[in-house]
Amino acid sequence: MRIVTWNMNAAFRGEGHPAGWDWLAETLRPDLVLAQEAIKPDHLAGHGALIGAAGSSYGWGAWIAAPSDSVDVEPGVDSTFWRLIGGAVCAGRAAVAAT
Repeated sequence: MRIVTWNMNAAFRGEGHPAGWDWLAETLRPDLVLAQEAIKPDHLAGHGALIGAAGSSYGWGAWIAAPSDSVDVEPGVDSTFWRLIGGAVCAGRAAVAAT
């Protein structure tokens, strides 16, 4: 299993963000992504699972993504508290998908 964690620095690179998600998916080909300061990759809808929380008015936050069908993810915690203090937290459960 290939796991990638990345602080995508969304506060400074919003315009290049979709290209960053594409590079991650196409070049690194991870099974599971733990992304911080990331903008939700709407253009990747329908490609695997995505859970997360946008914790700022700019739309960036913490995300867990499974770009392929090899891993299933599901939410593990409500992030309402973190939104109240201006942060974002994302917790979930990941499991190798049944074949």
